[in-house]
Amino acid sequence: MYKKSILTLACLLTAVLAAFTQVYEPEKWGKIKPEDLALASCDFDTAASALVLQDIGLIKITSGHAGYEVIHSRNKRIKIFDVTALDKGNLAIYHSSNKRDERLRSLDIQVTTPDGVTTKVKSDNKYTERVNEYRSVTKVFVPNLQKGSIIEYSYELQSEFFFSLYDWYFQSEIPTRWSQLTVIIPNHLSYMTLVKSSKPFDLRDSKDVLERGVNSTQARYGLAHMPGVRFDEPYITTPYDYLAQIGFQLSGITELGYAEKKYITTWKDLAKKLEEHDDFGRRYRKSNQYDDVWKAFSAQYPLAGLSSKEKAEKALRFVSEHMIWSGQERIFCDEKLNDVFQKGKGSTAAINLTLIALLREAGLDANPLLISTRDHGGMFNQYPFLDQFNTVTALVRLDSTLFLLDATNPFHIINELHSSCYNGAGWVANAEWPEWVNIAYLEKSQTWFGQLSLDENGVLTGAVDLAVGGGMASSWRKAIKGASPKELIDDEWEDTGLAVKYNDIETQQIEAADQPLKFHYNCEIQQAVDVVNDVLYIKPVLDFYFIENPFKTLKRTFPVDFSSTIKSNFVCNLQLPKGYVIDELPKSAKIVLPNEGGKLHFSCSSSNPEQIQVLLKMQISQTNFQPDEYAGLKQFFDLLNEKINSRIVLKKA
Repeated sequence: MYKKSILTLACLLTAVLAAFTQVYEPEKWGKIKPEDLALASCDFDTAASALVLQDIGLIKITSGHAGYEVIHSRNKRIKIFDVTALDKGNLAIYHSSNKRDERLRSLDIQVTTPDGVTTKVKSDNKYTERVNEYRSVTKVFVPNLQKGSIIEYSYELQSEFFFSLYDWYFQSEIPTRWSQLTVIIPNHLSYMTLVKSSKPFDLRDSKDVLERGVNSTQARYGLAHMPGVRFDEPYITTPYDYLAQIGFQLSGITELGYAEKKYITTWKDLAKKLEEHDDFGRRYRKSNQYDDVWKAFSAQYPLAGLSSKEKAEKALRFVSEHMIWSGQERIFCDEKLNDVFQKGKGSTAAINLTLIALLREAGLDANPLLISTRDHGGMFNQYPFLDQFNTVTALVRLDSTLFLLDATNPFHIINELHSSCYNGAGWVANAEWPEWVNIAYLEKSQTWFGQLSLDENGVLTGAVDLAVGGGMASSWRKAIKGASPKELIDDEWEDTGLAVKYNDIETQQIEAADQPLKFHYNCEIQQAVDVVNDVLYIKPVLDFYFIENPFKTLKRTFPVDFSSTIKSNFVCNLQLPKGYVIDELPKSAKIVLPNEGGKLHFSCSSSNPEQIQVLLKMQISQTNFQPDEYAGLKQFFDLLNEKINSRIVLKKA
């Protein structure tokens, strides 16, 4: 018998697993205890509007004539405590759009009312819709829910894909009383187990079993009293990065009489396989895949006499102007680059592999950089798992300096990526130097300057100059290609709550991608001033990068992760109406975060009795703030919010 090896990569706060005295015994389908029917609140989170009573999963691998089959079954039970949680009856189960890849079976849902009456949900309340070409979602609406109801549902997913098993999350948006996963794997398959948890397992054991006549190992993992995690917190990569979870990646197969065949070896081996892959390395390494693109590029941009950096800039500009990003994030391209270029539209793989092909043909040291986007999740650099990546950009080495290129936006400059790609690091898919490379975050900047006059009716009129730079400028430039400048200015004012009319909008440096994008316009602003008898109460800050505090919770259990550094300046010279004098000005304020991770300065002053100048400057230079830094960051934004909502007070002389 071949004993399956399990390696564990564990992100645990405690290295030694604590012993547990009692393990929750999952209830069978439809068997609900009277005490659960009577349960009125969660004992470890009394404010919770709902509770996962149990979430029981099984993953097992079986073998047959067609190969391996992975079966994943799940039974979940949710208790509703409050009417605000009735949306928990809107269920969504994601699966493959291709039934040959994955099949959803045995979906069963029922609801039990507080008086113990159980009703099955009819098929009329279930429907499936396609999310994209690869994924679909089966949605279920559970009718007639009420406070005190218990929802129970179960389903089974079947797939032939056994290289990476289904991930299991022990937490969700609401608290979980008990979550348990059982895994049954034949002993001749070796899997690496990836664990993330802030606490030791309450249940963790394994034993030998015979599954359909095959010697296998059964492992159980369970966690009790898991808190709910807010999914709506701002400035986060993905909440799934911070849930207690477990995943499995195939590392080897040992067939009878043969040595183990390793599937997870080294980053170098993975890079070599990718370079030889028809839909990856061969796309940019074989000239017959991109020769038509090269002819068009070299005809438009003769490269003789250009420096290496100039060649890179020309290639970036050429691809981004001739190919539109479809919005799809991919690593592999299943078409010749010539064909995708002819269509003029493609995924990140199609576009950036084309860019890499041109860079290499131009004699530059260019390679793919694989990335996991922010919403796709964090990366493990310890083990060569390809599944952790979902997109690709280009990396060029020029005189020992590394430059990043991303052609998904025609206004990207060198070292500028799509905002979703700023997730810490990326991996170079090159067999000679398969390195991890840190990705430096780009700055987003905004400068607002107004020369305004106020009348006694509380109406502001005058001129505004607005400049946006960095990553903000490239996204605005891309948006302005399909819209008028007025639409962008409308969006800018939308969240301020002010009524703004403007005309004579002038734009500057639209095509100068390495320069700030500038706007100038005349405007009339209403609702910025409250008129009470002979007193005017004026909002000092009319527009800013943050118009309100995004951090409203007192505590945060996971990091704040900005996708860029941020710089925002607001300057307004305000001419007062005749016959009015200054009664009160907001107090000046200044705050600096530890290690100068953020700076804020506000002042409201008057050098003569007819004019006021308002100045607000903010800079966020630290992109990641850990939970123990959250209190200071919140205080920073509380002060910002206080000054934005303060008032200048004028009164009649």
